[in-house]
Amino acid sequence: MGGTDAQAVGAGAEVTVTDSTGPSRTSAHTSPDGTDTIRPVKIEELEAERTWLAFDPMRQLRPHLTSTGFIRLVNEVQRPEGYRLVASWDGELGRVAAALGFRQVNSLAAGRHLAIDDLTTLLPARGRGHATRLLAWAEREARRLGCEHIHLDADTHRHEAHRLALRVGYSISAFHLTRRV
Repeated sequence: MGGTDAQAVGAGAEVTVTDSTGPSRTSAHTSPDGTDTIRPVKIEELEAERTWLAFDPMRQLRPHLTSTGFIRLVNEVQRPEGYRLVASWDGELGRVAAALGFRQVNSLAAGRHLAIDDLTTLLPARGRGHATRLLAWAEREARRLGCEHIHLDADTHRHEAHRLALRVGYSISAFHLTRRV
């Protein structure tokens, strides 16, 4: 499933940029030296028949999954439970470069909130703003759904993810403890 969808976004193709500035506005992620580090990007939610497009970035985060296993788990188990999948297309790479998986949750402690379970970017596309734009998309969606918060789980060893989340306004509000049974 490592193919690309050249018709959706080909290398060098012009696409609508949807990021924190809003739809149909062009912006660029800027590195500390002032240079643009991202090419044309398109953020879109992937429906079930296009789940496979997110496999390459997700494989980096969830290496135990095969493409078939990933598609089956997302479409047959997680989507019926409310899981949604959003992709960031990189115009330069001509493929999905990053993905975000989330669900809407209601709890006594946090009220209605968006729970981000998966956020990952292909190694060659890191530092280009894909994850930042996916988080901005998730924030707009949370507001649209009437959520009070966004919760983002990131494994303790994912220091780059922690830095990104803190930089864009997330805070460490709790410990997420697990126990194998």
